[in-house]
Amino acid sequence: MNYVLVQIAKRYLCITACETVGEAAANGTDNKAKGKKQADPNEKKAYSFSSPLIIPVDKAILKDKSSVWEDPSLLARLVKEGLSTMNHSEVRDVILMVESYDLTCQEYQHIKGAKKVLEGLAIDRIKDFVGEAVSDFSVIYKDYSEFKTKEVNEEITSKAFAMPKALADDLVAGFKAFSLNLIQIIPSEAAMIYSAQKTIYSFNKTIALISMDYSAVRVLIAKDGVPLYCHDFVSPVDDILQVIEEDRDLSTAAAIDYLRTAGYGFKEECRNASSQRKIDDIAENLIDDIVRNIRLVTMSLNISIDQMFLSDFLAYIPHIRNYFTNFGLAGEVMLVSDTFTTGSVIPEPSLKARDDFYKNGSYFLMNELMNCGTVFENNLIYGLKAQQAKTLDQSGKAAKVGCIGLGALSVLGIAFFGFFFGRSIVDDMIYNDTKYDYAKTLIEKRDNITQALQDQSQDASLLPRTQLYCEDVINQLDTQVVKKMRSFDSYNITHTTDGDESYSIPVSGTIKDFPTFIDLQNSIKDDGYFIMNETFSVADDPDSGLYQLSAQITTDKTTVDARNAANESTDNSDAEN
Repeated sequence: MNYVLVQIAKRYLCITACETVGEAAANGTDNKAKGKKQADPNEKKAYSFSSPLIIPVDKAILKDKSSVWEDPSLLARLVKEGLSTMNHSEVRDVILMVESYDLTCQEYQHIKGAKKVLEGLAIDRIKDFVGEAVSDFSVIYKDYSEFKTKEVNEEITSKAFAMPKALADDLVAGFKAFSLNLIQIIPSEAAMIYSAQKTIYSFNKTIALISMDYSAVRVLIAKDGVPLYCHDFVSPVDDILQVIEEDRDLSTAAAIDYLRTAGYGFKEECRNASSQRKIDDIAENLIDDIVRNIRLVTMSLNISIDQMFLSDFLAYIPHIRNYFTNFGLAGEVMLVSDTFTTGSVIPEPSLKARDDFYKNGSYFLMNELMNCGTVFENNLIYGLKAQQAKTLDQSGKAAKVGCIGLGALSVLGIAFFGFFFGRSIVDDMIYNDTKYDYAKTLIEKRDNITQALQDQSQDASLLPRTQLYCEDVINQLDTQVVKKMRSFDSYNITHTTDGDESYSIPVSGTIKDFPTFIDLQNSIKDDGYFIMNETFSVADDPDSGLYQLSAQITTDKTTVDARNAANESTDNSDAEN
C-alpha cells in the first residue's frame, strides 16, 4: 500500500489504505495510434483500497481535549497504531479527508477572471467570516464550472475552504514525529465536485449523488456536468452505533459489522424499545434535513432530479436503496456502480476488502479524491498563501472590481473551532435569501400539513379506547394497504353493529403502477382480513407518472375471527410437523 486515507468522526477514526493498480484515460482518449503511450496528467489512476479500520477515540485518551482535532500528536499515534493493526506498517504517506462542517466555507457566484483575481476573491470571501485574522488561515477554492465555462461573462459558482494555518502545520509536525508524511489535507467536497465534472454522467439530465460513509453524508446535485449544489452532513452512523453498542453490548467495530450485515431494518431487532425510538429520532432528523435541503434547491431552481446515485460504504447495506426510493426525490435510484462503463476507472477492493463484502462503489469518493489534482492542488497544507496579508487588500479590491454584482451565498460554518462563526448563523443567511421565498412557502405548507397530521394522531391517542377491534382494523389497514401505497390521501371508516360488528372503509391515494395495484389486491385477498369491493378505479396521472386509486374495503368481526382461527390452525399444524 502507498497511502492511507484518514477520516475523523466524533467518537472514532476511519482509516483506509490504498495503492495505485493501473491507469486509464479520464476522457477516453486512446494513445495507441502514437505507437507508444505517453504520460498524460489528465489521466485517471485506478486504486486498490483496503477494508476500512475503525479506531475508537475514548474520552479518557483525549484528557482535557474536546476532539482529536485539538491533539495532532494523538491523531498521528492512532493512525500509526492503526496501520500496524492492518499490517501496513510500510505506509508513510497520509491523506487527511476533512468535511466542510469542520472548516470555514463560503459558496459564491462571480464572473470569469484571471487566476490571481479569483484567488483574491476566495480569500476575500473567507475574510468576511474571520476578518483580519484571514492572514492566519490556509485558503483554497474549488470552481464548480472549471471544465464547462467558456464565455467571459458567464456566471461561475465557486466554493472557498479555509482552516487555521497553525493547525495544518501542527498536524504535519505531529505526523512527522511518528515517521509519517502528511502530504495532503483535502475537503471531501473537492472530490464530489470533481466527480460531477469528470465521472458521473449527467448530460441533458439532472442527477443527485448521495455519498454515505462512516464519517459523513454528502449530497451533490449536478446537471450537464456542472454541480448545482454540494453540502455535507454529519453521518448519523456515529450516534446509531452508540445506540447499537449499548443495546447489544458490542464494541464499535462489532457494531459496524452488525449494521453492515443487518442493513436498513436493523432497528426492528433492537432488544430495547427505547433503542428503537432513539434510532428513529436520529435517522428522521438527518433525513428530514437532507430532504428539506434537496427540495429547497430543486424548487428554487425549478428542476426535478432524474436519477439519484448512492455511493460509498453505507450505500451497499441491505435495503438502503429502497429506503431512498420511498422518498420520491428522484425518478430512479441506483447504486453508483450502475454507472460504471468500459471507459470508467473503477476502484478495486483489496482481497481482504472483498472478503469483508466491500464493493467497487464503496470506494467511489476516495477514488475520485485520489484523482482530483496533484498533491499541491486542493490541499489545505499549502493553500493560496493567505498568510501574505500585505497583498490581501489589493487582491480583494481587484476581485471586487472584476467580479462585482453577483454577491455571495454563505453555505457552511464549522463544528469544532470556536473562533469561527457558528453553522446556524450561516444557515440562517441562506434561508433568508429572497430567492428561496417560493420554495420556503411550499415547504412551510408541507410542514403545516405534517404537523396537523401529527397533532391529529396525538389527539386521537388521548381519546378513551373502548373499541379494541377498531384499533386492530386501523393497524391492519396501515400494514396491508397504507404502507404499500406511494401516497395515501384519505380514508373514512364507517362502523356498524347491526347484528355483527363491521367496517366499511373507502380509501384513496397513489400507487406506483398498475401491476402494483394487482399485487395489492392479491395480497388483500390472500390475507383474508379485508374484502376489496369491485367498485374501484385506477387511473394514471401523466403529471406525476403514478396511478390514482379509489377503492372500498370492508371487514366484519365474524370474517376476521374465522380468518384468525384458520391461521392459528395452520400454525399449530406446521409446529407439529
